[in-house]
Amino acid sequence: MLNIHDFYPPLSTKEILAAIPEELKALKQYVIWDWEPRPDGKKPRKRIVKCTAKTLAASNQPQDWSTLDYALKQLENKRCDGISFVITPNDPYCGIDLDNIWRSDADEAPRWARRILDIFKDTYGEASPSGSGYKIWLKARLPENSSHEWVPEPEVESELNGLDPAHVEIYDRNRFFTLTGRSNGIRVIADYQDDLTLLVRNLEANKAARDKQERRGAPPPGTEAYSQQIAEKKRHPTLKSIAGSLVFYGIDPVIIEATLLAINQEQCQNKYDLKHIQDLIAYTIEKEQQKWAK
Repeated sequence: MLNIHDFYPPLSTKEILAAIPEELKALKQYVIWDWEPRPDGKKPRKRIVKCTAKTLAASNQPQDWSTLDYALKQLENKRCDGISFVITPNDPYCGIDLDNIWRSDADEAPRWARRILDIFKDTYGEASPSGSGYKIWLKARLPENSSHEWVPEPEVESELNGLDPAHVEIYDRNRFFTLTGRSNGIRVIADYQDDLTLLVRNLEANKAARDKQERRGAPPPGTEAYSQQIAEKKRHPTLKSIAGSLVFYGIDPVIIEATLLAINQEQCQNKYDLKHIQDLIAYTIEKEQQKWAK
């Protein structure tokens, strides 16, 4: 069971002020929050409340919000567990929340998460209150009719150490975004519209491909083994789809080759030779690189 005492204690108000971008400090868009334990033992939720009273705050009600100084005063006096900023439709800001990407201090983030961290490395970012996630601040707008949440990498173990699967959430309005001050040392919020649009396009494409696979009755790559024999007409699209998913997640080509060779040997009714498998992988890697370069 997760315990809030296992999480990092909040920084001092002086440290938070020193870390966050100057442009956020003058805005009257702050609330406070408390950890709220969950009976199932999973990661506690955050109960978002007004700074002036311990009643729930709304992300679309400006009268519920306070100044940064007032919010930090509540934290300093131990009247809350943390502070949050309210991202509104009138703001230029957008927040990317990489949730549960670290399971322990010794863990490395999934490959897809490391790619996102690298793309948005020149803008303000900070560790989440629990220490298991990371929040990225940028100036951008979500593409119209896009989703707000994705699970880029399905996991066989959907819950590990009390955490839900690692996932991405992106918001550009009506959302509370916590501020811990445990930052990357960058105090500017950069414009990343093109990169955000490309990221969302790739996340949506990957989700659509997995949904299509599930509708056809095939298990998503990485979740469970195929049990049926793969007929000759289906072997190329099947191996191509699996290669595409593995390349998207940044899996090493040597491992991709071993995976496809094993499936080819054990489940394809008619076998491809080694060169065909290698050519398929090389083509898939080239197409993925072209997609991200656009």
